[in-house]
Amino acid sequence: MDRLACVDLPALPLQLLLAQHPQWKALPACVVDRDDPQGQLLWLNQKAWSMRLRPGMRYGAALSLARTLRAGVVAPAAIEAARKRMLSRLRQLSPHVQASREEPGTFWLDASGMTRMYGELPAWSRAVGDAVAGEGFQGRVVTGFTRFGTYALSKGDGHVACQTVADADGERAAVARVPLERLGISPDLRDMLTRLGVRTVGDFLALPASGIRRRFGAEAWLLHERACGRAWDPLRPDAEEEPLVQSVLLDEPVTASTILLFLVRKLLVPLLARLAANEQGAVAVTVALHATLAGENVTSLRIQAAEATLDEAILIDLVRLRLEQTRLKRGVLEVEVAVEAAAATREQLRIFQDATRRDLKAGQRALARLRAELGDDAVVYARPREGHLPEGSFTWEPALELEPAAPRVVRLRPLVRRMEGKPQMLPPRPLRDRDDSWSVAGAGLGRIESMVGPFIVSGGWWRREVHREYHYARTDSGAILWVYLDRKRNRWFLHGRVE
Repeated sequence: MDRLACVDLPALPLQLLLAQHPQWKALPACVVDRDDPQGQLLWLNQKAWSMRLRPGMRYGAALSLARTLRAGVVAPAAIEAARKRMLSRLRQLSPHVQASREEPGTFWLDASGMTRMYGELPAWSRAVGDAVAGEGFQGRVVTGFTRFGTYALSKGDGHVACQTVADADGERAAVARVPLERLGISPDLRDMLTRLGVRTVGDFLALPASGIRRRFGAEAWLLHERACGRAWDPLRPDAEEEPLVQSVLLDEPVTASTILLFLVRKLLVPLLARLAANEQGAVAVTVALHATLAGENVTSLRIQAAEATLDEAILIDLVRLRLEQTRLKRGVLEVEVAVEAAAATREQLRIFQDATRRDLKAGQRALARLRAELGDDAVVYARPREGHLPEGSFTWEPALELEPAAPRVVRLRPLVRRMEGKPQMLPPRPLRDRDDSWSVAGAGLGRIESMVGPFIVSGGWWRREVHREYHYARTDSGAILWVYLDRKRNRWFLHGRVE
């Protein structure tokens, strides 16, 4: 069977805080979202936990229970830097590593095939634990069979740094004893379940699955699905980030600072665009000038900015000042530019958006020519509105002006439902076929293998009564169709596709 390992650095932000204040280690300590009596407790050490403090409490209320409590704020940039450092270290022990987006300090590693290198899985687990300790963190490594199982056991109150589960049944039995409050659930859900006497994963799984979502909400339902093994994405390794480096080779040696500055600017622009896409800015720029193609006789210039910035003019001006003071003994044949990134402020991101190279006025002139040639209705956009039927939930309006692009960073690409201009009638379903094996080859769509639904839209009695039963249908080619059954006409229609 495939094996999986979960590495948990408990309360990673708190570990970073205690590294800055080592005198707090013997005291109850926590990380708060803001330095204020109304600040909320986020991560706590074992001493604070034993004094009945819990995540979600207000800092002022926690002080009434533990007068010696110490608290501080940890910058998100420091947490992200530690996460990336640990991710890079773990990649040396497994080719497939995924960091949790929900909890900093939680990682999953593919442990399959590691026995060929380490002899046995416990030896590999100890190597992972040594890597965690080598980075200066406290952590727990659990090697098992499922994502939720290894995750829950790594969050348990055990004191074993490295644990290897022998069989799947043993993993399930151990997971059932894990306290729910250790799994990072929201304080409201934790308190609600505690009042009902539901304190462990086993108690939670004993609840009727059919009523979880209705009684406790979507968070509890998702936790129950994951604990049952019905819902958890497969391991999706994080791709290694490409280094923020650009270089150019020259045909002839160059010594003029103006030419070198022009080349640096040309290399810097795409790097700033990549930083802006990740909501980051440049805190330093390193310019390496190679006198030979072998990389020898390098002149390296490192320019530190006052703060993380995306302003090209500021960085180029700093590079110019340094270049003017640099004497080159030989001509430059290669220019290499590297930037160091940090989180950018909203003001910096807005500066980059304002400095876009797209000419909105030129775009508006092009649209004006289209309207003049094809009519005023040739350039339109969809505006949402209240409507009973899907085709009536939007209206087309003339697009008179272009708006500046405002892209967002999307971690998980959403599905898009594209509607047909007019519902397309599908061939009738043969009576001998099952609902999940309906062939619509006549419409060039293949065979429907499974359907989800129905989602009923009915009404319209005040004008023309409508009763539609919408389904999402997956075909044998992998396409997802949006179809509905018109009960009044007893016919199926294709209304859109999911991309």
